[in-house]
This record gives sequence, C-alpha cells and structure tokens, in this order.
Amino acid sequence: MAVENRERLNEILRELKDGMSSNPISVREFIIWFGAERRGYMVAYKFAKH
Repeated sequence: MAVENRERLNEILRELKDGMSSNPISVREFIIWFGAERRGYMVAYKFAKH
C-alpha cells in the first residue's frame, strides 16, 4: 500500500474514532489502494463461461 493510501486510511480511522463521518469512497477505489486491478472483459467472460 502506498504511503499516501496508508495516511488516508489512518485519517479515516481518526475521524471515525472521533465520532465524525468521513468522505465516502467506492469499494473499487478502496481495493485499488491494496493493488487490486479491474478484470478485463475477456477475464470476466472466461470466469462466467466456466
């Protein structure tokens, strides 16, 4: 996880611990922080086919 993503995650944690809300992010954005990549069309097609 890149440093800026770790810092952002810590910022969200601090906000929640302080009873504040945090700006929402999508699940896709969140998992990208950990190196996930979106599947291409053919990969998704092959999964669906099997």
